[in-house]
Amino acid sequence: MARHPLIRVLTAVLLASGLWALGGCGPSEERVEADRQAIEEALERYAAQLSQAYAFTDPTALEDVAMPREVASVESNIAQMAEQGRRIAADQKELTIENLEAPGTGSAFVNTLEVWDIRVMDLGSEREISRDENQETRVRYQLKTDDDGNWKVLWRQRENDEGTRVVGGAGGADTGGDS
Repeated sequence: MARHPLIRVLTAVLLASGLWALGGCGPSEERVEADRQAIEEALERYAAQLSQAYAFTDPTALEDVAMPREVASVESNIAQMAEQGRRIAADQKELTIENLEAPGTGSAFVNTLEVWDIRVMDLGSEREISRDENQETRVRYQLKTDDDGNWKVLWRQRENDEGTRVVGGAGGADTGGDS
C-alpha cells in the first residue's frame, strides 16, 4: 500500500524531531556542574540560616533559603524546644555532598555528610545544658528552584545512629522531641 508523499514527509519530520529531542534529553555537563555549585551554595546558606533560626528561635530566618514546608517544620522544632525551655546553638563545620540526583531539572535530591558543633542552651538563663562537638550526621535534602530560579530546601531528613530517617532537628541534634 503506497503512502501519500505528505504523510512520508510528516513522518520523517516527526521522527527527526523526536530523535533530536531524545539526543537533547537531560542537562548538559555544564548545566549539571553549575547546578551542583548552586545547590552546594544553597545548602551552605541554608545551614547558616538554620543556625540563626535556632539561635534566635526565629524560623523566619529561613524564608530566603527554604520553602514554606521546611520553614514550618523548623518552626515546629523550635516550638517544641521552647516548650522545654531550651534552644539550640549550632555551628556547621563541614558539609560534604555524597550524592546528588537529577540536577538541571529544577528539583534535586542530595545526600550529605555534615559535621556540626551543637549546644543545647537553657532558654531563660542561656546556661549550656549539653554540648556535642564534631557531631557527624547524614542528611537527605530535596531542593527545588523557586520562581526566580533560586535553589531552596523543600525538606530534609537526617539519619540517626541506627540509620533511621528522622525529619527535622538541628543538623542532627537530639532536640528531645520526636523529630
